[in-house]
Amino acid sequence: MIRTLFCLILLVPTLATAASITGDWVPPGGDAVLRITLHDSAEIELLRSFEPRLDSENPNVALRKRPLAGLRIGTGFSLEGDHWRGGTLYDPGKGRSYNATLRLIDADHLEVRGYVGIPAFGRNQIWTRKALYQQQLDDFLGGVCRP
Repeated sequence: MIRTLFCLILLVPTLATAASITGDWVPPGGDAVLRITLHDSAEIELLRSFEPRLDSENPNVALRKRPLAGLRIGTGFSLEGDHWRGGTLYDPGKGRSYNATLRLIDADHLEVRGYVGIPAFGRNQIWTRKALYQQQLDDFLGGVCRP
């Protein structure tokens, strides 16, 4: 019994960390919504882009007419400590795939680092949880539109 409780105590923080990156996120610029789900690993799907867009920069000519909405752009992430590592992200704006890591900064902000080769030669983006982004946008528009 004590061994089972001890194992559960060790497992709970891991489950909480794992579940906390799931959900809908908005990248810088606010031009899309991305959904992170957990299956065998973390996966990222581009839910919608606020302009109807095609995968026009894809190096594979046959894929250039596919819509970006619903496209899986991130796969293979596994939790190691407080980072999700070992995944790849596809950047439809450049038509390139990058190695990537994910790290939850707080409940509403996710650091996404894309890189080629080693992480030191990469670039960070901060994604905002959709609910917080929407609240900030509503607050801003409410303040501007109030008489």
